[in-house]
Parts: sequence; structure tokens; C-alpha cells
Amino acid sequence: MEYIEPRFRQSELRAILVALVLLAGLLLRQVELVAAGAMLTLLAAVSSLWARYAVRRLEYARSFDSPKVFWGETTYLSVSLANRKFLPLAWVQVEDEFPDRQKVELVRGQLGYSHRPNRFILSNLFALGWYERVTRRYPVRALYRGYHAFGPVTIRTGDPFGFFTAELVIDRLDYLTVYPRIVPLERLGIPSRELLGEIRARHSLQRDLTRVVGVRPYAPGDSRRQIHWRATARTGRLEVKIPEPVTAPNLLIFLDLATFEYPWQGVLPDRLELAIITAVALANAALEDGFSVGLYANGSLPESDQLLKIAPSRARGQLGIILDALARIGSFPATSLEALLRRESRNLPWGATIVAVTSVPTEGLAAGLLRLRRLGRPVVLVVVDGRPGRSDLPGIPVYHVTGSEVWQELQRVSLG
Repeated sequence: MEYIEPRFRQSELRAILVALVLLAGLLLRQVELVAAGAMLTLLAAVSSLWARYAVRRLEYARSFDSPKVFWGETTYLSVSLANRKFLPLAWVQVEDEFPDRQKVELVRGQLGYSHRPNRFILSNLFALGWYERVTRRYPVRALYRGYHAFGPVTIRTGDPFGFFTAELVIDRLDYLTVYPRIVPLERLGIPSRELLGEIRARHSLQRDLTRVVGVRPYAPGDSRRQIHWRATARTGRLEVKIPEPVTAPNLLIFLDLATFEYPWQGVLPDRLELAIITAVALANAALEDGFSVGLYANGSLPESDQLLKIAPSRARGQLGIILDALARIGSFPATSLEALLRRESRNLPWGATIVAVTSVPTEGLAAGLLRLRRLGRPVVLVVVDGRPGRSDLPGIPVYHVTGSEVWQELQRVSLG
């Protein structure tokens, strides 16, 4: 837990009144006023010392019943303040920064406004005895996918008489991760049986040419790509590779975060969310059908400067890894999807099906997908709320998710 050095504030008006009482008593030679001034001076000194130690050994903590929730779910935020000393505190004001209430809703209670844009203040007033802890719980509802920060927190306290105030800032942040919603592909207008069934049928005829289990003599009809040149040189006759069958179909999702053709045009949040929901729906359906699924995106996570890349797997926790990454990914693309495809295509498993999810089907992206198709890569294009006319790509199935109707329906569905 990080602290900023406490700041002490003195009530100037009260200090002036104490000084005036003492001065008046001395000038008028009034024993009662001098005694009152002395008592007030002593009281101010005690109050200053009280306020100075008031912020010592204060512990503030916040936690969630579930720090990772799905869009629409409700969890509980617990905030607690502990006084770890013998000095009691008559009042402690705590102002904890809260995310945008359009994204995380405080179900019970009120939020104040922060000086920072799109941030709010959850304010609490405590009275603590010695070695006492007070905990308060607030229901919060996740309204928007994301990685939402809570904090920092400002704590103010002082002496019981209000002469002095001490302020303490704790910089620690806690995060609520809100996963994208999982919906069936059919709700998005994509027939899962048609899409995944075609991929699986194509996969049954494929072999992985990078993994060779042996060689055999060349036969008419064999591809030149199958020739094993070292074995041919050693035996003096054409030999071809015997490739290992691919054990599980690979589905590689390439997600485009762009919602306009040019980055300077900004971001359409609803269109971006629908693209992310589509990518999640594809991953979920494929994993349930026994596919090995990987995810690539032209954006990065908050703590990384690398583009998102999740290697293909069909392990039980793969969907959770994908959900966590898509909950935290930023809103701005670092490069174009066609550039990402060009960079990653040479390293992809042979026979893997590439599914490009985009709301901006540019000519450059179409050319890149056609190039991959000519190289023998199975390719699928999913257009999300974009231009609906991109269906003329030879050999590439194209599916459309029409945004306005689908998005309105998803917004009406409550998950809790």
C-alpha cells in the first residue's frame, strides 16, 4: 500500500480567536481572559498533536466478493477502515474514487462528482474507537465490459474540536474485471453448424506438412510441396513426405479493434463491443465443439506494449484466458488487421482456419485475406456492423452481423 505524506490543515479563524482572547486578557489584565486564552492555547496544542497522530496506523482496504464478473452481473464492494492505535477518532472522512457510473453502477448509495473526468466519489464518514475496524458493503452492477479501477482514496481526520485536519492519500488501485457477454452464434446471425461443420470437414482432409513421420516414393499427383529433397538426394529418386495427421482443428480468431477506417476518426463503442462479443461467441462455440482456439488482436493489454496474442489451445481454461484478455484490452488499434495478419501468418499452424472479425472490411484487408487463401490457408470473414457489400471474395465464406438490431436485443437481455 502506497501513501502520500499527510498534510495538516489548521482552522485559521479559530487560531485567530484564540490569539485574540489571549491578547485581550493580557492588554486588559483580565485574569479570566488570560486563563481562557491559556486553556484554548493548551487545547490547540493538544488538538494539533491529536491530529498529527490521527492518521498514523490507519488501514483502509477495499475488496470484491467476485473481482471478475460478466456484463450485467452484480457483486459486492466491501470497504473497511481500521484504527490500529489507542487514540480514538471522533470522525474520519473517506473519499474513494469510483469508475464511471455509466459503466459500473452503485446499486445502493450515492456518488459525488470528482475533479477528474468520468470519475466519481464514494464518500463515507466513520467514527472509530481504539483498535476498531468498520466495514461497509455496497452492491455494484457491471454495466460495461472493461477493467475498471477503484481508487485512489483520500482520508481526512483530525482532533474532536476541529482545530486541525490531517489528510492522507492512498494510491493503491483495485480493479473490477467485467467480461464480455457470451451469446450463441445463432443470436448473431451466424449458423454455427454451417461454419464449424465446414471447417471440421475441411480439416479431416488435411495433414501437417511441418511434422513428418516418414517418406515414400513419389507418385503421380503428389504436390511438389511434399517432396523431401534431402531424402531424394540420398536415394537418387524422388521421395515425398508422409505428414502427420492434424489431431484437432485449429480456429484462429483475428479481432480488429478499429471501428473506422482511419484511427483519427475515433471509436464507436457499441460497434467495438459487438465485435468483441462476436469474437467471444466464435471462441466459445469452437471450444465446445472440440476445436483448438487462438486469439490475435491489433491492440494491447493495459500493462503490455505487445499486441494481444493467445496461442491456440483447447484446454479447459482457454475460454477464461480469452475472456480475461478481451475484458482488459484497449479500445484503440495499434496497427491494421491486414498488417497483423501479414506478420503472424508465417508462424500459424498449418491447416488452421483464420477467422477475421472486423467492422471495417477495407480493400487492403480483402487483398490480404485473398493472398492467404491463394497460399492454401482456410479463411473466413465476419463483418460486424460494417459495410454489408463485402461478399465477393472467391473461396472465402463471409458472414454478417448486422449491428443495430443485434445490439438492441443484447442490451435488452438482463443477466442479473
